[in-house]
Amino acid sequence: MDIVAPSLYAAYGSKAELFDRAMKRYVVTDSLPMYGILSPGRPPVEALTDLFVQATIKYTRHETRKGCLIIEGMRADDETARGMATELAKGGTEAIASYVRTQNAKDPERVTDYVLMTLRGLSSYACLGYSTERLTECAKMAGRALAGDFLAHAA
Repeated sequence: MDIVAPSLYAAYGSKAELFDRAMKRYVVTDSLPMYGILSPGRPPVEALTDLFVQATIKYTRHETRKGCLIIEGMRADDETARGMATELAKGGTEAIASYVRTQNAKDPERVTDYVLMTLRGLSSYACLGYSTERLTECAKMAGRALAGDFLAHAA
């Protein structure tokens, strides 16, 4: 790209600041619409399965940009980058945790962990080049695994 270090530092201050800006832009333009998918009126297994499926579509829609920038940033070797990504992930993590807590999960913390791990796995496998179709089938299977983890809603 022929960008020299002085130009980068003049524009962004540091590589970390550039990465932070890129991640914040990603959150605004490319993150999953959690609150639309995890709406209170939907049955939780349906909503969480839809979250997994929508993630596979997002994570595989670009030819070269696969996975989730924030999730993959949380695995960065650079401690500063990893910390920034982890901080940005807190909003999505809390949205999922809050949703699960309101849906009569038998063990909300365990279900939240499962959802987060599934999303991270889908991102990782998207980065490895797995197809949307293959990941979608795995996402649906992951959703079916949640069927026994919610108590019946009171009518």
